[in-house]
Amino acid sequence: MIKYSSLLHLFQLKSHNFHQRIYAFNVISKHLGHFQPSLLSEDLVDRDPNLSVDDLCRIKLRSLPLDIDDKRLLHILRPILNAYDIEFDEIYVVRKKKYPVESKKDLEELSRRISDHIIRVAKNAVGNNGYPFEVKIRTPKHSGEIKFVAFVLFNDMNIGIHVGNALKEAAENGTVLEMGSVNYIHEANVQQMFHYQMKVPIILFKAIFDDLKDIYNAIDHEHIHFDYRNDTYTNKVKAAIDKVIDGYTIKCKDGERVDDAELPCHRLLTKTGRDFLYNLSQKYVIFLNTSPYKMEVKIQGSILNVEKAKIEIKRFLREWLDADVSHILILQPPDYQPGTLKTLLAQNGYDLYSLEKQFGCGLHLDANITRRELLFIGKEAQFQELLKMLRSISDSIQSSDSSETSFSKIGAPDCVVCLCTADLENYCLEACGHYACRSCLNIQLKASIETRNFPIVCVACEKPFTWLDLEVLVLGDLDRNKDEDSEKLQSLSDASLAYFVERHGDLYKHCLTPDCRGLHCVTADAGLGQCGLCGRIQCTRCGKEEHESITCEEYARLRVDADESVRKWIQ
Repeated sequence: MIKYSSLLHLFQLKSHNFHQRIYAFNVISKHLGHFQPSLLSEDLVDRDPNLSVDDLCRIKLRSLPLDIDDKRLLHILRPILNAYDIEFDEIYVVRKKKYPVESKKDLEELSRRISDHIIRVAKNAVGNNGYPFEVKIRTPKHSGEIKFVAFVLFNDMNIGIHVGNALKEAAENGTVLEMGSVNYIHEANVQQMFHYQMKVPIILFKAIFDDLKDIYNAIDHEHIHFDYRNDTYTNKVKAAIDKVIDGYTIKCKDGERVDDAELPCHRLLTKTGRDFLYNLSQKYVIFLNTSPYKMEVKIQGSILNVEKAKIEIKRFLREWLDADVSHILILQPPDYQPGTLKTLLAQNGYDLYSLEKQFGCGLHLDANITRRELLFIGKEAQFQELLKMLRSISDSIQSSDSSETSFSKIGAPDCVVCLCTADLENYCLEACGHYACRSCLNIQLKASIETRNFPIVCVACEKPFTWLDLEVLVLGDLDRNKDEDSEKLQSLSDASLAYFVERHGDLYKHCLTPDCRGLHCVTADAGLGQCGLCGRIQCTRCGKEEHESITCEEYARLRVDADESVRKWIQ
């Protein structure tokens, strides 16, 4: 609780005479000694430039009862001062904070009183959401400060507006928030403050600063009618700001739409796609966040640069649709020797992107080693050049087999992936006992993670990989440094999470924070939920930002039509 001590200041009217001051002090000490009277010495004024001669004429009393005010103190002192012919100018009480400060228990009690008052007065505005706000109390920081300031922070600005209006109406009808100790109850001053905050990286803030400034100028200078009692206006401003900050999100599934175009967006998550996006971010100074576990790419930056990036992304993805040739090559007998695809990949460091650059721009390759398939999308001349390369590799494998003794003749197993004699570094799968080259299994794992092809199974019998298989292939030897395990498993974990949410999208949604892997359960009715990992608040029905005063559908329309809504709003 708030604890106070009190001070009495006594002013002499007619004289600053030293003896008269001492006389008055002795009288006060005789009759009110238990109030610890004190008087400044004359030499103190010379030493302290902040003191004046008037300060010498003030007698201070300490430890007065908490319920004493100016009038009651005057009633007590006047008879004593008059009896000794002591003339005075004024008597008044100055209250100061007593230290130490309130305990944690005291502050919790103050917070509870504020919360209970809000719930009691504004229960219609709060509804059944419990306590959708947080009370933070700022205590006095020095002895001269006696006021407590409490901030009530709302998760949803619209609820805050409704609660503020309810508190104002209650105060006008005589129901006020009373604070202080039992002996010193007073009315608390309540003031509404609107503060919308979102944390963004500094590079993103610099990129979108001009767009945010345009919104501010529209509100501040273009005669927009802003009525805090109508939350439609605040929602429109919030939607416009959210649109600028959030940028544009592309769902990376085959057949998803970018604006009005249906495109193979899943290609953006391949290595070729990620390299393209990186170069794009450098070109237009945009903030790109690729989330394999959410199967999405988020583009953030200035509105103009985001639109330029979208145009280039659509052009990049259309190359897959508008190519002269789109063909899947089956690289296995009878047309090609076993191991043709593996040799092609090995010659290029298992990097298709470097192979694509050998053929020039406009070419896209994708390999599925478990099916021995190579997808080609590009120009006819490039396709013919690739066929020549593959034929040369296949012929060299056949020539090598005919001139050398194969390992299979001396008991080495065949690889179930590439169909060749397994490398010396081979691995026997735990569940089925089939052998495969470690390099082939690593390519299979990489492809499965990239395309989210789960469960990962043996290509010969379709029995799933065991944890031991993954531990050996992904993490390495059993005597490895296990501190690096989590980093090595991150891509597998991300892909597994994306696979799970993709198939249970009606039950779970991702957290809105771009780099957070949190999930929340989808509810039938709109409500607020807090991410268990990063703490972000969002709607549990639609998965968007909190918008409790409007429906999910209305908020979605505001987000889609944010620019148009603000234009219509300008009068």
